[in-house]
Amino acid sequence: MQFNNIDWKDFFGGFNQLSVLDLGAVMHHGSLEEEGKSLSYYNLMKQNLVKIIGFEPDEEGCRKLNQEYGPPHRFFSYAIGDGQEHNFHLNQFRQTSSLFPTNHDFVDMFHQLGNLMKTEEVHKIKTRKLDDIEEITDVDYFKLDIQGAELMAMKNGSKVLAQSLIIQTEVEYCELYVGQPLFADVDAFLRSQGFMLYKFFTAGTGFYKPLTGNFNINLFGQQNLWGDAVYIRDTRNLKMLSVQKLLNFAVMAYDIFKAIDLTCLIFFHVDSRLGTNYNEKFIEAMTGKKSE
Repeated sequence: MQFNNIDWKDFFGGFNQLSVLDLGAVMHHGSLEEEGKSLSYYNLMKQNLVKIIGFEPDEEGCRKLNQEYGPPHRFFSYAIGDGQEHNFHLNQFRQTSSLFPTNHDFVDMFHQLGNLMKTEEVHKIKTRKLDDIEEITDVDYFKLDIQGAELMAMKNGSKVLAQSLIIQTEVEYCELYVGQPLFADVDAFLRSQGFMLYKFFTAGTGFYKPLTGNFNINLFGQQNLWGDAVYIRDTRNLKMLSVQKLLNFAVMAYDIFKAIDLTCLIFFHVDSRLGTNYNEKFIEAMTGKKSE
């Protein structure tokens, strides 16, 4: 069944921009238009409904992000972590570079992966705690992709977590980096902070050696290695959120995930509190049909 896109400014009679915090906001493609295909919140950005604060420690990459996105979005060349100095491992495939060293005992068991994650250079880098960064004033959608350091960033970002409604974080199911936290560690921490697992967004798999031949290793590899996990505010505690945060939550739930049930649940809480009819209005806008 097809669901309509919703013009949220028209729906609400005006709508303030959502705040997106993006850690590891590297440009994977040559232009913002191409990049948009992989951005979960791109449709909201096209509607001018989001304002992004992003961090990419590579200065050239950060410059390109600011150039491509432009105001009101801002990107800073900060390495996010625990506020301490760490070794930064610059890998052959730059998107695998990490504060943690590559676990070659494991990744070399797979075709291609060991070469992609081969470290070419190690240098010292000073990290910053999220809670120490003045440019972060509010967060609705929190996205992390920093190669094993996601839990470190979140543990030093209690103020950020307290504001966040949805967290999309990369997680690893196997130890791709030596000493890194795994999915179970991230999951336990976020549950302790009032979030619940909502869904898995993407999955990265590996194809074991020594099998060779005419096989598509991206198609036939079935060992789950990494993916994106989506966490949301515990739905049993929606009454603790402000009306504005609930409205922000509803917009993201539908526009990013087409989560019609979750969106209706959130609007139900708003309608119960304010006496509005957002739930009915949403169903009509989504389906294009008037309620009976």
